[in-house]
Amino acid sequence: ADSFDHKKFFEMVGLKAKSADDVKKAFHVLDADNSGFIEEEELKFVLKGFATDGRDLTDKETKAFLQAADKDGDGKIGVDGEIYTPPTQNQEERQITLRPAETL
Repeated sequence: ADSFDHKKFFEMVGLKAKSADDVKKAFHVLDADNSGFIEEEELKFVLKGFATDGRDLTDKETKAFLQAADKDGDGKIGVDGEIYTPPTQNQEERQITLRPAETL
C-alpha cells in the first residue's frame, strides 16, 4: 500500500532545519551515480539512505515524490534547482587535512 508522505518524511529527518552543507551531504548519499541529480530510479531507494531497514518506495510514491521535488520539470532533482557537483576525492582529503588541530 502507498503510505509514504514526502512532507512527513522531510519533517521526520529534519532536512528543513539542516544547513545547506548538511542537505548537500544527504543529497550526495542519495545521488548514487554521482550525476549531480537524483533521478527517479535513485529516489525509489530514498528511505534506505536514511535507515538500513528502510523500504523501497512504490512506483506511485516515487512519481509523486519526484513531482513534488522536481522544481523545473526535467524529471530529476538537483540541489536548489542547480546541478550539485559532488566533491572529488582530493577535495574531500583536503577538507580533512585542513581541519584545525585539537588543543590538549
